[in-house]
Amino acid sequence: MAWTTFKSWEAVGAWYRGLEGDRMMPDAEIKAKAAELVAGKTTEEEKVRAVYEYVATQIRYIGVAFGIGRYQPHQASDVLQNQYGDCKDKHTLLAAMLNALGLQPDAVLVGAGVRFNGTVPSPASFNHLITAVSVGGQQIWLDATTEVAPYRALAYVIRDRRVLVVPETGVAKVERTPATLPFPSLRCRRWTRWERWIKTGLRTRSWC
Repeated sequence: MAWTTFKSWEAVGAWYRGLEGDRMMPDAEIKAKAAELVAGKTTEEEKVRAVYEYVATQIRYIGVAFGIGRYQPHQASDVLQNQYGDCKDKHTLLAAMLNALGLQPDAVLVGAGVRFNGTVPSPASFNHLITAVSVGGQQIWLDATTEVAPYRALAYVIRDRRVLVVPETGVAKVERTPATLPFPSLRCRRWTRWERWIKTGLRTRSWC
C-alpha cells in the first residue's frame, strides 16, 4: 500500500523548487569561475562540457543527510567554496555555472533502483538528482555526482527511467531518461568501476 499528501507530480515539482529557491543563482565568484573554465571555448557544447567536467571531477562527492538536508541543496556558492557536496549540491553548482553561461538547466529527480509508481506522486519515488539542459536545441542529461562519469553518460541504473524534470520556472513534468549511452559502450576497467559504484551507491532512502 502506498499513500501521499501530494495531489500531482506538478505539486512534487513545486515542493522541490521551493526547497531549491535561489540557491543556484550564480554570484560573482561562480561567474568568474565559469568564465575561466570556458575561456577559449567557441561552441555552446564545449562550454557545457567544460563546466560539467569541472563539477564532476573537482567537486568531491560527500553526502551527509540530516533533516531537511536530505532533500534541500546547499547554496551553490557554498559548494564552490567547500569543494564538496552530494548529488543535489553538485547539480546546484553545475546549474549555477550553466546559468552564468546564459543557459536554463532543470533539476531532474531520479529513482535509482526505486520503482516509479505514476499513480502516487511523492518525493519518496526519488533518491538521486541530475541535470537536464538544452544545448543547441537538444536536451542533454548530465550526472555530475561521480568523479569518473564521462560527459552525458548516465549509469545503467538511471537509464530509461521515468523521472521528474523540475524547471526553474514553469510546471514540472514526468519524462524518461535516454535508454542508451550517447556513444558506443567500451567495457574498460574505469567504466566498469563507475557503473558498479553507481549501482551500489545510490540505493539509499535519502537523496545522494
